[in-house]
Amino acid sequence: MARWLVALLILSTPMTLSLPALATTWLVDPQGGGDFETIQAAINAAANGDTILLTPVVYTGDGNKNLDLLGKILLIRPEEIRAEAVIDCEGDGRGFDFSGGEPPETIIEDVAIINGHVYPERGGAIRCSMFSSPTLLRCRMEDNFGNSGGAVACTQASPSFVDCQFLNNTTAEYGGGGGISLHNESDAYLRGCWIEGNVADYTGGLEIYNSDPVLEYCTIVNNTANRSMGGGIGCQFGSPVIDHCTIVGNVSPDSAGGIFLYQCMPEIGCTVIAYNGVGAGIWCFGDCSDPTIASTDIYGNAGGDWVGCIEGMDLTNLNLHVDPAFCDWQNGDYTLEECSPLAQSQICGYIGAWDVGCSCSETGVLDRATMESESWSSLKKMYR
Repeated sequence: MARWLVALLILSTPMTLSLPALATTWLVDPQGGGDFETIQAAINAAANGDTILLTPVVYTGDGNKNLDLLGKILLIRPEEIRAEAVIDCEGDGRGFDFSGGEPPETIIEDVAIINGHVYPERGGAIRCSMFSSPTLLRCRMEDNFGNSGGAVACTQASPSFVDCQFLNNTTAEYGGGGGISLHNESDAYLRGCWIEGNVADYTGGLEIYNSDPVLEYCTIVNNTANRSMGGGIGCQFGSPVIDHCTIVGNVSPDSAGGIFLYQCMPEIGCTVIAYNGVGAGIWCFGDCSDPTIASTDIYGNAGGDWVGCIEGMDLTNLNLHVDPAFCDWQNGDYTLEECSPLAQSQICGYIGAWDVGCSCSETGVLDRATMESESWSSLKKMYR
């Protein structure tokens, strides 16, 4: 079974069904009102299947950063459901270092990691290695710094991120992946994630190198590559799946504002790539990339839309070249107007990460005939 499917099954199954009968719940309270005063002390004492509850406060200092789960299967979350516990690294160290082969059953839930700073190491908030595959649910990584992977850096590790936020993270000079860096068989799974405001010299949002991640319903917006290789996503030697994503407002000074490809073979579907600059929506460096694109709208990108290696694909596979009619994308609202041509797709239901969120504006345009003009047979050509 695919690893990302295992993660979804874990998230949809009550933890009590998978825990040992004698599993223990530990409480961490820095003020002394729990079982332990630091998170690492609780991890050290816990056994597989235990739950560690965090009082929803800000955690600082030794024992509350550079956390090592020691390969254990644990659930770590705030004491109060849907509250947020914050790990403030205070500009020294990172939040978690997953290097013990932690499986998808290891879950971190509703934890924020801020102000991480590691150099010359990678991964300002989280580093994953040694085939670790933890699951992070509704976590926020903000204002972190790493040599590469301002928030997250993975090497031979495949974590799952569900409904997580990667905000305003940065890398060192010549670094890659302002938000996330996935290297060498790091087949991460991201669903419902928001990646915004991240900055790197090479690839502002998500850097993919020799890895095959899956992205579903992700919003990748307003990230910046100072030099090149994609404002939103940069992929080298990989085969990512990008489904139902919204990729808007990212910036790179050359070639690809949205997605940069070099010897990369992505599958892109039900996705909108719009208003990126200075480069094109998608750009292939060299002749070795072979993207598969279906039911996707590429529009309004400063360096061109269906150009270069994807020229002519707008006429096949139910692809579109139309104004997506967002409700208010300049102010961060990427939902669709009711009359958006992306709101009713034969294949996708709706195109992008967000469904209808407002009524039609005076300038809204209903152009669903464009999507309906291609037959099912044209779509099937992708798979022949």
